[in-house]
Amino acid sequence: MPILASLAAALLYLPFLPARITGWDPIQFALGVGRFDLALHTPHPPGYLDHVMIARAIAAVGVDPGQAVLLASLAAAAAGAGAVYLLGARLYGRAAGVAAAALFATHPLVWSQAVSGESYPLETLAATLILLVGLGVGPGTSRRRLWAFFLLFGLSGGTRQGVTLFLLPFAAWRLWRARGQGWRDGLIRTLGAGIAGFLGILGWFLPLAALAGGIGELVSATDRQLFDLFGRAYSPLMGASRAAVMSNLDGLWRFVVVAISFGGGAGLLLWPLARTRTGADPAPAPVVPVPAPRRAIPAWERRVAFTLWVVPPFLWFILMFAYKAAYLLLLVPMVAVASGAVLARTGLVAATAPAATQAAFRPSRAAIRRWTAAVIAAVCLGQTALFLSPPAALVQAFGDTGLPAVLHADAETGAMVRAIETLSAGDPDAVLVVTRDARFTFRRAMWHLPRWRVLWLIDNDSTGAPMHGVEVCTARDRAVSFASGAEGFWRWSDLPATAEIRLAPTTRTIAWFANPAGPFATALRKGIPLRAVPAERPFELLVTDVPAGPVRIEVGPYTFLRE
Repeated sequence: MPILASLAAALLYLPFLPARITGWDPIQFALGVGRFDLALHTPHPPGYLDHVMIARAIAAVGVDPGQAVLLASLAAAAAGAGAVYLLGARLYGRAAGVAAAALFATHPLVWSQAVSGESYPLETLAATLILLVGLGVGPGTSRRRLWAFFLLFGLSGGTRQGVTLFLLPFAAWRLWRARGQGWRDGLIRTLGAGIAGFLGILGWFLPLAALAGGIGELVSATDRQLFDLFGRAYSPLMGASRAAVMSNLDGLWRFVVVAISFGGGAGLLLWPLARTRTGADPAPAPVVPVPAPRRAIPAWERRVAFTLWVVPPFLWFILMFAYKAAYLLLLVPMVAVASGAVLARTGLVAATAPAATQAAFRPSRAAIRRWTAAVIAAVCLGQTALFLSPPAALVQAFGDTGLPAVLHADAETGAMVRAIETLSAGDPDAVLVVTRDARFTFRRAMWHLPRWRVLWLIDNDSTGAPMHGVEVCTARDRAVSFASGAEGFWRWSDLPATAEIRLAPTTRTIAWFANPAGPFATALRKGIPLRAVPAERPFELLVTDVPAGPVRIEVGPYTFLRE
């Protein structure tokens, strides 16, 4: 059944796999397939070793690195459906496992991440497996099985170190549950678990440090990315402004709604109906008994497991940052399992009704099964509809994790690439591509236009990062350099307040990609002549024609010149 669930999920996702990789982070993963360099964010810290290595293995059989990254995400999401089935079946029985796998596979956030190239599906798979294996560790567990769990726990950091960090309280709880008999046995088990976990961590830490250029380089790169960049911007522990902290919390509650989705909402609504009746007038035995999971886990253990799954990441999201909804993908398996358990019992509502009601209506086993399947199918169809065509009001309030966003990014990328190729007329030096904070990002441009000179104008306004001065990042042939001479992203200091950008002798057009509502776009419209080049509908490209000979174009702190 878990293999069937994974195959079904893969077949569900494959038709929606985009032709092009478009996300900022996924493109960095694709760049890392060719050259792993944390300083140049290929990939960005903390490294995402497992995801990049899986993509590299796929690329090794001749797949384009961009498509390899997309397929790595799809494979992880599909495997996640099988893992969620196993977890649901372990906690609540096979029917709940089937419902949980279906809810997980059709969840809009899971679906969108499966075709994104992001690493979040792999992290979610790792977390689900840790919960699944960990719940099999308890009183009476052998030492070897306990140590095997901690080896897996340590290895999970290769997907993302946050997985190990967030699930550390859960692992400690399972160690306590499997502490054995007497202090001597407990000491041996604890020491063995620590060693196994440490060996698991070394399994990804040493290769990652070697690829990063040393332990010091890995630590400093991670520190800059997580704390200097995002922590200082959003965390109340690191001096972020009250407005920034509130902005992070405002995003967090919206991300929670996205993670709950239609399936979680249905589970909450039907939960009172699915509860076992108690009281002086108990219902008779159900027509179809609820099959208990093998080696059933007590309800209190399930509650503790869910609590330890949710609380640590939420503490991080609140006290540090929750940058996007995909961060909460880690918690979607829990939502799917809990809702699946509720939906799997909805067919028993009639069978657990009071005796007077059952006298009038006594459903057959087949009717109960059909009703249960219909409820689960209806909820999955609701989630599918949210992915295929999310209502505009929901997109505006909670962000777009649906198919239209995937299709738009793919179509926009293709349209812009073809428009620039047409403008260039076979000469990449004829068009300078300048990016800032538009949807068509620096990473998209440099990946899909490798022969062109692509600039990223970096400042506080274009990045939102706490920085002083301006930097210019130049890409060509998918290699980058910095005007300041910095050796990597966010490694600059004492940046100048202005920057000069030299135009090539053959440059006759500058293509601008900036947020149309931002101050840079406003300065563009006021300061220099622009014209719109029609691309494929509904897209258009804003350009400036550059005359021959000496040129000086000033836009904000940036000066484009040719002497």
